[in-house]
Amino acid sequence: MPFDTGTANDRGLQMCSTLLPVLSELVSNAWDAGASEVRIDVPEGRPVSDSDEITVYDNGDGTSDK
Repeated sequence: MPFDTGTANDRGLQMCSTLLPVLSELVSNAWDAGASEVRIDVPEGRPVSDSDEITVYDNGDGTSDK
């Protein structure tokens, strides 16, 4: 899912306005869903830029749409 810090700030979610708290929240949600493994893929060998893709995978139970 794309992350735009402006969206987080517009909604009053300053907690999620930077990358580290967002990743922390995703890992926390994965563990809450019973995940025993969480993997975060980020570009290596250089600082992360706004156009980079960061992917979080987990083996948790997920949520329903209901």
